[in-house]
Amino acid sequence: SIALLMFFRKKHVIALWVIILFHTIMYSFSSLRFGYFFEGVILFLLIFVNWPKGDIKAYFNEGFSWLKNILQLFNLNKQVKWELTKVKKEDWLEVNIDGDTLNNHKALRYIILYSPGFYFFLFFLDTGVRFLFDGLVLHSIFMVLYWSVALFFLPMVLKKHRK
Repeated sequence: SIALLMFFRKKHVIALWVIILFHTIMYSFSSLRFGYFFEGVILFLLIFVNWPKGDIKAYFNEGFSWLKNILQLFNLNKQVKWELTKVKKEDWLEVNIDGDTLNNHKALRYIILYSPGFYFFLFFLDTGVRFLFDGLVLHSIFMVLYWSVALFFLPMVLKKHRK
């Protein structure tokens, strides 16, 4: 049934999240990753990310230039254009896209989601953890990593589908 959802463009996001959550739950219960199957699923799902067409304008507060430096490492396609500006006092990051403004965590989710380097980082982190650790430690690290990433991005998807 999930494969059928992939035929309908408007249902791609729902299908992708069902696939991600299904495989994460399966890993959580079984601690089996089926070789590199999990990585293959994630790479396959990247095909369906709707990459923004234009530049992403990001504004940050002066105290958070360290965050900008980290996020610039992920910005391999140079799509995010950074400007130091005085955003609202309670905000530390702001992104303007097509007349819409995202602040703080919403802006951070948006920048990370559309930064190709983030996916390379996850892949190499996954490979490094697999190389360095084994057994329960490996399983625990992956549980925290997978669920953290899934729960970090889930509010972005849920809000989009409530509209």
